[in-house]
Amino acid sequence: MNESEIKIKIGDKTFVYAMQDLSAGGFRIDYVEGFSVGQIVDVIIDFDCGQFATQTKVIWQNKDKGIGFEFVDTELFS
Repeated sequence: MNESEIKIKIGDKTFVYAMQDLSAGGFRIDYVEGFSVGQIVDVIIDFDCGQFATQTKVIWQNKDKGIGFEFVDTELFS
């Protein structure tokens, strides 16, 4: 999967972003204000076969390259 939408929940609010570079380790979104490296957020990814909800950690951010997220529970994919 190259690009899809991802829902990221921060507090009581849910935001929708274009997701890029999805892999078993995580994904990337374009840069937006409001995230901090080390921050844990809840995410929901919609697939044809259903929804996948988990937590991710912000592992890097760069205004030119975006924000990188790592799945917290990588055992889900092993």
